[in-house]
Amino acid sequence: MERKIIYENFEEYNSLPVSPREVQRFIDENIKHSKKSSPPVQSILTTLKKGKGNCIESAVLAARALEEKFGSELLFLSTDKNVDHAVYLFKEKNLFGAVGNSRSPNLKWREPIYKDLPSLVKSFERPLLEFDYKLISASVVDLDYLFLFNWKNSSADYLHCVF
Repeated sequence: MERKIIYENFEEYNSLPVSPREVQRFIDENIKHSKKSSPPVQSILTTLKKGKGNCIESAVLAARALEEKFGSELLFLSTDKNVDHAVYLFKEKNLFGAVGNSRSPNLKWREPIYKDLPSLVKSFERPLLEFDYKLISASVVDLDYLFLFNWKNSSADYLHCVF
């Protein structure tokens, strides 16, 4: 029987037994990709209420849903044209995978098949080239260190963050 992710009781949803695949499915079905990428980054609650979010907002949503079991790390990819992309990073059975949102399906989900982080990062190179973007750097950031306040339950948009 397939579980349905319900976010009505926001404060308790991080304890639900959900998988990265289920969260990716939820994002695909419920969070329309938004091209907006300038600050402020909207809160998780705003993303859920509006039903749309950019790659960073969707990655933060995934982190909130999965942090208890998989941590709260995001993978940031920077390009030569000052266009960045972010995905939620997880490790399952010692293999890396990613949950994401993008206008391109090739910049979203990554199966947990990558033995190391450089291999996962490399999997994003070709899809970025489809938009004429060359990947120039990648970094992993833990959300607990990125935001200057409690990102997990705040209803305020994130004005003070580093990207």
